[in-house]
Amino acid sequence: MTPLELASAPHRGGGGVIFVIGAIIVGAVSLLHAIKPETAWKMRRWQFRNQAANEPSPAGYAAIRFGGIGGFAVAVVFVLLGTHVL
Repeated sequence: MTPLELASAPHRGGGGVIFVIGAIIVGAVSLLHAIKPETAWKMRRWQFRNQAANEPSPAGYAAIRFGGIGGFAVAVVFVLLGTHVL
């Protein structure tokens, strides 16, 4: 069975599909932050009056990238749990 067939199986209920869709969205955003951590700053920079002074350092970008990798790993586990593969 494919993951989509597992998620939509009649005996599993409808909640698993929403869980998997949410995990996929979180995984996509986390993967984006892992690949290009500047996007995390671009999503938040409107909050600061002096944007140049508040831009993260290279270590800050590395922390964003590390968090993106961790978030993606958690999202993959949630997708597998939601499709009852694990």
